[in-house]
Amino acid sequence: MNECKRVRGLLALCPGEWREDDRRRVQAHLATCRECASTVRAYGEQDRLIRGTSRVSLSPARRSKFLARAYREEKRFTRRARWASALGTVAALGVVLTLALSFLLRPSPHPSAARPGPGVADLLRQPPAPGQTVN
Repeated sequence: MNECKRVRGLLALCPGEWREDDRRRVQAHLATCRECASTVRAYGEQDRLIRGTSRVSLSPARRSKFLARAYREEKRFTRRARWASALGTVAALGVVLTLALSFLLRPSPHPSAARPGPGVADLLRQPPAPGQTVN
């Protein structure tokens, strides 16, 4: 990072927040860099203009109206948030109930056992024809 960037970073801070070595670094740099010195003058002009403006404040009546309106907006936002939360909860319950019902009502993965074929005793009583297979 070059020296101009470092000094401009420091100039963005309030001079009261500078360390002593930062202050020396800025002063040494401003003596040699016309562009950074111009930036310091521009900051100084902005500061002078800001301090020269009159302080604007609300009258007590306007202040109370403003605060009442802000409070109404806050209440409206809170109501909306509650409705949204309730709607989300209802939707989540619907999903859970749908999944639970689909789980309970789904067909069994194992079909009911088919009637067994002939037992061993039946096969011994009536053996199959030669060449015929038996399951």
